[in-house]
Amino acid sequence: MLYSLQVHAVVRTPTLSVAVWNQTVEYDTAAVFTLSGTVVNALESLAMHMHISNCSGVASVFVTVNSSVAEAVLVHNDSTTDVCLFKLTTSDLVQVNVSVVDTFFGWMPVEFTASSIMSGVTKASSVSTTTLLWLPNTAPIDIWHSSTRLSTFENEVVYVSASTITTSDDLDSDYSVSYIDVVTDGVWVQGVCGPCNTSSMMEENWKRFDGDWSGMIGVVPSKYFSGTLQFNINVLMSSTVFGHRPVVYHHPYMVDVVGVVTVPRLSIAPFNTSFEYGTSAIVSISAATDDMSASV
Repeated sequence: MLYSLQVHAVVRTPTLSVAVWNQTVEYDTAAVFTLSGTVVNALESLAMHMHISNCSGVASVFVTVNSSVAEAVLVHNDSTTDVCLFKLTTSDLVQVNVSVVDTFFGWMPVEFTASSIMSGVTKASSVSTTTLLWLPNTAPIDIWHSSTRLSTFENEVVYVSASTITTSDDLDSDYSVSYIDVVTDGVWVQGVCGPCNTSSMMEENWKRFDGDWSGMIGVVPSKYFSGTLQFNINVLMSSTVFGHRPVVYHHPYMVDVVGVVTVPRLSIAPFNTSFEYGTSAIVSISAATDDMSASV
C-alpha cells in the first residue's frame, strides 16, 4: 500500500536583540538603536518594523545597513492615536536613528518587531519595547529691553532698585529669579556694589546677586569722571516646570555723569610776619586739586 505524506513547515519565532544607546536623549540629539534579528529556518526571510507613540514629535527615522544610510519607510500613521509604523529593513543587523522636532520633549514609547516571513506571509514575530525620555531645550531665551537713561553727579553712585527689574508680567507664576548679573566694560567704572556700605565688598567690573536680592544695586563711576558710561543688568528667570525654558532679561543702562568743579586747596605761607621799614613782604602761595580733569 502506498501512502502520501504531507509535511507542513513550522515557522519558529525569530530572535530579536535591541541595544539602546541613549534612553535619555539630550536636546538636539538623535536616539540610536542597534537591532539584531535572526530567523531559525533558512526558508524564512526576516522583516523588522518599529512602532512609535507620540509620532507627531518625530522629525526623521534613518536606518544604516552595511554603512549604507537610508530613510525608513513610513507604512502607517494613525493621527487619532498618534502612533506610526515604520518599515526598517530585511537585514539581520541594522542601526536606527530617530530625531524629533525642535519643540518636542517628554516620553516616547517605541516597539520593535522582528517577523519571520514565508511565502510572503508573516508567520511569527518577536517584540521588544522601550521608552525614550527626550530632554527639552534648556538654553535661555534672551529678551532685550530698551536702554534706560540715568544721570548723576561726579563721584556719586548710580543706584538701581532690584525690585524694578525682577518683576515680569509676561511669565507664568512658576518662574522665579535665579540670579542678577551686573556687567560693565570697566573703562569708567570703579566697581559694582550691593549693599553699598563700608562693610560690603565692591567687585571691579562684574557682580552676581542671588535671586532673592531685593535691595539696591550700585554702580560706582571712576573718581572725578564726567561723561557717559554704560552697563547692563541681566536677570535670569527659571521655572520649576519641566520643559519651561529659562529666560534672561537684558536691561541696558546709559548714565550721564555731570562734572562738578571741586574746590582747590590753597596754601599761604609768609616768610616773615613783621617787616623793617622800606623792605618787601615775601609770601609763598600754592594751590592744588585732586581732580585730574580740572586745572588751577
